[in-house]
Amino acid sequence: MDGIRQYVPGTSRNQGNRNLNLDTVNAYRASLGLAALTASSLDSSRFNSFDILVSRPIFVKERRRLELAVQVFNLFGTQNLGVPNGQLIAGGNTNNATSPSFGKIQGAFNLQQAELSARFVF
Repeated sequence: MDGIRQYVPGTSRNQGNRNLNLDTVNAYRASLGLAALTASSLDSSRFNSFDILVSRPIFVKERRRLELAVQVFNLFGTQNLGVPNGQLIAGGNTNNATSPSFGKIQGAFNLQQAELSARFVF
Protein backbone atom coordinates (compact mmCIF):
# COMPACT_ATOMS: atom_id res chain seq x y z
CA MET A 1 0.00 0.00 0.00
CA ASP A 2 3.02 2.27 0.26
CA GLY A 3 4.45 1.24 -3.12
CA ILE A 4 7.45 -0.45 -1.56
CA ARG A 5 6.24 -3.18 0.81
CA GLN A 6 2.91 -3.88 -0.82
CA TYR A 7 1.12 -2.85 -4.01
CA VAL A 8 -2.52 -1.97 -4.51
CA PRO A 9 -4.26 -5.34 -4.94
CA GLY A 10 -4.35 -6.18 -8.65
CA THR A 11 -1.29 -4.08 -9.55
CA SER A 12 2.39 -4.99 -9.86
CA ARG A 13 5.85 -3.45 -9.75
CA ASN A 14 6.67 -1.04 -12.63
CA GLN A 15 3.20 -1.45 -14.08
CA GLY A 16 2.61 2.30 -14.32
CA ASN A 17 -0.34 3.03 -16.60
CA ARG A 18 0.23 0.06 -18.94
CA ASN A 19 -2.70 -2.35 -18.56
CA LEU A 20 -3.55 -0.69 -15.27
CA ASN A 21 -6.96 -1.70 -13.97
CA LEU A 22 -8.33 1.61 -12.72
CA ASP A 23 -11.31 -0.14 -11.11
CA THR A 24 -8.89 -1.90 -8.75
CA VAL A 25 -7.02 1.29 -7.95
CA ASN A 26 -10.24 3.26 -7.47
CA ALA A 27 -11.69 0.56 -5.19
CA TYR A 28 -8.58 0.87 -3.03
CA ARG A 29 -8.79 4.68 -3.07
CA ALA A 30 -12.50 4.55 -2.19
CA SER A 31 -11.71 2.35 0.83
CA LEU A 32 -9.52 5.22 2.04
CA GLY A 33 -12.13 7.89 1.27
CA LEU A 34 -10.21 9.29 -1.72
CA ALA A 35 -11.67 10.43 -5.04
CA ALA A 36 -11.65 8.12 -8.06
CA LEU A 37 -9.13 8.58 -10.88
CA THR A 38 -10.08 8.72 -14.56
CA ALA A 39 -8.04 7.36 -17.47
CA SER A 40 -7.55 10.91 -18.77
CA SER A 41 -5.94 11.95 -15.47
CA LEU A 42 -3.03 9.52 -16.02
CA ASP A 43 -0.11 10.47 -18.24
CA SER A 44 1.41 8.18 -20.87
CA SER A 45 5.05 7.07 -20.77
CA ARG A 46 5.30 6.28 -24.51
CA PHE A 47 8.90 6.60 -25.69
CA ASN A 48 9.75 7.35 -29.33
CA SER A 49 13.26 8.22 -30.50
CA PHE A 50 14.83 8.19 -33.98
CA ASP A 51 18.63 7.90 -33.71
CA ILE A 52 21.14 8.10 -36.56
CA LEU A 53 24.90 7.57 -36.93
CA VAL A 54 26.98 8.77 -39.89
CA SER A 55 30.62 7.67 -40.10
CA ARG A 56 33.34 8.25 -42.69
CA PRO A 57 37.06 7.49 -42.86
CA ILE A 58 38.98 10.70 -43.62
CA PHE A 59 42.54 9.44 -43.56
CA VAL A 60 43.67 6.01 -44.79
CA LYS A 61 47.30 4.92 -44.94
CA GLU A 62 48.39 1.29 -45.02
CA ARG A 63 46.75 -0.34 -41.99
CA ARG A 64 45.85 2.88 -40.22
CA ARG A 65 42.81 5.06 -40.64
CA LEU A 66 41.05 7.94 -38.93
CA GLU A 67 37.25 7.89 -38.87
CA LEU A 68 34.95 10.75 -37.98
CA ALA A 69 31.41 10.07 -36.82
CA VAL A 70 28.36 12.14 -35.95
CA GLN A 71 25.55 10.58 -33.96
CA VAL A 72 22.21 12.26 -33.22
CA PHE A 73 19.73 10.95 -30.67
CA ASN A 74 16.01 11.76 -31.01
CA LEU A 75 16.64 13.43 -34.38
CA PHE A 76 13.08 14.73 -34.78
CA GLY A 77 12.87 16.15 -31.25
CA THR A 78 9.94 14.05 -30.05
CA GLN A 79 8.93 14.91 -26.51
CA ASN A 80 9.44 11.79 -24.38
CA LEU A 81 7.96 12.02 -20.92
CA GLY A 82 9.72 10.59 -17.89
CA VAL A 83 8.58 7.82 -15.56
CA PRO A 84 5.11 8.36 -14.05
CA ASN A 85 4.75 8.43 -10.30
CA GLY A 86 3.58 5.10 -9.01
CA GLN A 87 6.62 3.39 -10.52
CA LEU A 88 10.06 2.90 -9.06
CA ILE A 89 12.12 6.01 -9.80
CA ALA A 90 15.73 7.09 -9.20
CA GLY A 91 16.83 6.69 -5.62
CA GLY A 92 14.33 3.91 -4.91
CA ASN A 93 11.49 6.33 -4.20
CA THR A 94 7.90 5.51 -5.13
CA ASN A 95 4.56 7.24 -4.81
CA ASN A 96 1.53 5.25 -3.81
CA ALA A 97 -2.06 5.31 -5.06
CA THR A 98 -3.02 7.73 -2.26
CA SER A 99 -0.61 10.37 -3.55
CA PRO A 100 -2.19 13.37 -5.31
CA SER A 101 0.45 13.00 -8.04
CA PHE A 102 -0.20 9.28 -8.69
CA GLY A 103 -0.02 8.66 -12.45
CA LYS A 104 1.38 12.13 -13.19
CA ILE A 105 4.68 12.49 -14.99
CA GLN A 106 6.99 14.96 -13.30
CA GLY A 107 9.64 15.40 -16.01
CA ALA A 108 10.82 14.69 -19.55
CA PHE A 109 13.92 13.34 -21.29
CA ASN A 110 16.19 15.51 -23.48
CA LEU A 111 14.66 16.56 -26.78
CA GLN A 112 17.79 16.10 -28.88
CA GLN A 113 21.42 15.23 -28.29
CA ALA A 114 24.37 14.96 -30.66
CA GLU A 115 27.82 13.45 -30.44
CA LEU A 116 30.90 13.99 -32.57
CA SER A 117 33.67 11.41 -32.36
CA ALA A 118 36.98 10.48 -33.94
CA ARG A 119 38.43 6.99 -33.98
CA PHE A 120 41.94 5.99 -34.91
CA VAL A 121 42.20 2.38 -36.10
CA PHE A 122 45.61 0.72 -36.40
